[in-house]
Amino acid sequence: MSRIRVLLVDDSDVFLNVEERWLSKDPLVQIVGRAHSGQEAVEQVTRLRPDLVVMDVTMRDMNGLEATRQIKAKPGAPRIVLLTVETNAEFKAAAEAVKVDGFLAKAQLSTMLLPLLSTLFSNSKDKNAEDKRRAKVVAKRSKRRPKR
Repeated sequence: MSRIRVLLVDDSDVFLNVEERWLSKDPLVQIVGRAHSGQEAVEQVTRLRPDLVVMDVTMRDMNGLEATRQIKAKPGAPRIVLLTVETNAEFKAAAEAVKVDGFLAKAQLSTMLLPLLSTLFSNSKDKNAEDKRRAKVVAKRSKRRPKR
């Protein structure tokens, strides 16, 4: 199973350090970069091509909502999980409007992010496993057919 390539985005170095240290413990996660603003995130996504961006909503220069909108407008856009201190209905509605893949309170990061990643990435991995299983079945069946 391939690792999930992750770009972390937050204007707080302290939070980025904690987030990177925690996520790096998971063998399925590979941190490929860090950004400190939404604009930097947009640039890093183009350069690094991560599978996932974990991004703060509230940042200087360009916020996470606008960065998500710009990233999702590109072909082959990564999945994006937005993090926020406040999870009010207004932020959640704005996140849904830009087609975010996940929305979590920062306080939920240690308990909810990995299960969310499992959900977000299991479909593609399950599909690949199912395709391989089917290919094996087809190969076995073709060996059993009598020659004409």
